[in-house]
Amino acid sequence: MVTSLDAVSAGGDLLVSELIADPAVPDMTSALERELACDALRGAVAVLPPRTARVIELRYGLEGGEPLSHKEIGRALGFSVPSDSRQLEREGLRRLRALAARAALDG
Repeated sequence: MVTSLDAVSAGGDLLVSELIADPAVPDMTSALERELACDALRGAVAVLPPRTARVIELRYGLEGGEPLSHKEIGRALGFSVPSDSRQLEREGLRRLRALAARAALDG
Protein backbone atom coordinates (compact mmCIF):
# COMPACT_ATOMS: atom_id res chain seq x y z
CA MET A 1 0.00 0.00 0.00
CA VAL A 2 1.34 3.41 -0.95
CA THR A 3 0.58 6.37 1.29
CA SER A 4 1.18 10.03 0.66
CA LEU A 5 3.42 11.92 3.07
CA ASP A 6 0.63 14.51 3.21
CA ALA A 7 -1.91 11.95 4.43
CA VAL A 8 -3.17 12.13 8.02
CA SER A 9 -1.65 9.45 10.26
CA ALA A 10 -3.72 6.61 11.74
CA GLY A 11 -4.10 8.55 15.00
CA GLY A 12 -5.43 11.51 13.07
CA ASP A 13 -3.28 14.09 14.83
CA LEU A 14 -0.27 14.33 12.54
CA LEU A 15 0.66 14.07 8.90
CA VAL A 16 2.67 11.00 7.90
CA SER A 17 5.57 13.33 6.99
CA GLU A 18 5.67 14.58 10.61
CA LEU A 19 6.26 11.06 11.88
CA ILE A 20 9.42 10.52 9.83
CA ALA A 21 12.68 11.57 11.46
CA ASP A 22 14.74 14.15 9.59
CA PRO A 23 18.32 12.78 9.29
CA ALA A 24 19.64 16.36 9.09
CA VAL A 25 18.36 17.13 12.61
CA PRO A 26 20.57 15.87 15.43
CA ASP A 27 19.06 13.34 17.81
CA MET A 28 18.23 15.34 20.95
CA THR A 29 18.74 12.37 23.26
CA SER A 30 22.25 11.79 21.94
CA ALA A 31 23.05 15.49 22.13
CA LEU A 32 21.84 15.65 25.74
CA GLU A 33 23.80 12.53 26.71
CA ARG A 34 26.92 13.97 25.06
CA GLU A 35 26.48 17.28 26.90
CA LEU A 36 26.03 15.51 30.24
CA ALA A 37 29.16 13.44 29.62
CA CYS A 38 31.10 16.61 28.73
CA ASP A 39 29.88 18.29 31.93
CA ALA A 40 31.00 15.27 33.97
CA LEU A 41 34.39 15.30 32.24
CA ARG A 42 34.82 19.04 32.87
CA GLY A 43 34.00 18.44 36.54
CA ALA A 44 36.57 15.66 36.78
CA VAL A 45 39.25 17.73 35.02
CA ALA A 46 38.54 20.60 37.45
CA VAL A 47 39.87 18.52 40.36
CA LEU A 48 43.24 18.04 38.65
CA PRO A 49 46.16 20.34 39.44
CA PRO A 50 45.81 23.51 37.31
CA ARG A 51 48.69 22.85 34.87
CA THR A 52 47.63 19.25 34.37
CA ALA A 53 44.02 20.28 33.81
CA ARG A 54 45.10 22.90 31.28
CA VAL A 55 47.13 20.35 29.31
CA ILE A 56 44.16 17.95 29.22
CA GLU A 57 41.81 20.76 28.12
CA LEU A 58 44.12 21.84 25.30
CA ARG A 59 45.10 18.33 24.23
CA TYR A 60 41.50 17.16 23.82
CA GLY A 61 39.84 20.46 22.84
CA LEU A 62 37.59 20.47 25.89
CA GLU A 63 36.98 24.19 25.67
CA GLY A 64 35.47 23.96 22.21
CA GLY A 65 38.69 24.51 20.28
CA GLU A 66 40.63 22.08 18.15
CA PRO A 67 42.80 19.57 20.03
CA LEU A 68 46.43 20.72 20.14
CA SER A 69 49.64 18.75 19.66
CA HIS A 70 52.14 18.48 22.49
CA LYS A 71 54.39 20.90 20.62
CA GLU A 72 51.56 23.46 20.38
CA ILE A 73 50.68 23.00 24.05
CA GLY A 74 54.33 23.45 24.99
CA ARG A 75 54.45 26.74 23.08
CA ALA A 76 51.16 27.95 24.59
CA LEU A 77 52.17 27.13 28.16
CA GLY A 78 55.87 27.96 27.91
CA PHE A 79 57.25 24.44 28.36
CA SER A 80 60.87 23.97 27.33
CA VAL A 81 60.22 20.57 25.73
CA PRO A 82 57.05 18.82 24.42
CA SER A 83 57.72 15.90 26.78
CA ASP A 84 56.60 18.14 29.67
CA SER A 85 53.16 18.24 28.07
CA ARG A 86 53.19 14.47 27.48
CA GLN A 87 54.13 13.81 31.10
CA LEU A 88 51.33 16.04 32.42
CA GLU A 89 48.86 14.43 30.02
CA ARG A 90 49.81 10.92 31.21
CA GLU A 91 49.50 11.99 34.84
CA GLY A 92 46.13 13.67 34.20
CA LEU A 93 44.74 10.64 32.38
CA ARG A 94 45.96 8.35 35.17
CA ARG A 95 44.16 10.49 37.75
CA LEU A 96 41.00 10.68 35.64
CA ARG A 97 40.95 6.88 35.29
CA ALA A 98 41.32 6.54 39.06
CA LEU A 99 38.44 8.98 39.60
CA ALA A 100 36.27 7.06 37.13
CA ALA A 101 37.07 3.74 38.81
CA ARG A 102 36.28 5.21 42.23
CA ALA A 103 32.98 6.64 40.92
CA ALA A 104 32.06 3.24 39.45
CA LEU A 105 32.64 1.58 42.81
CA ASP A 106 30.62 4.23 44.64
CA GLY A 107 27.79 4.24 42.10
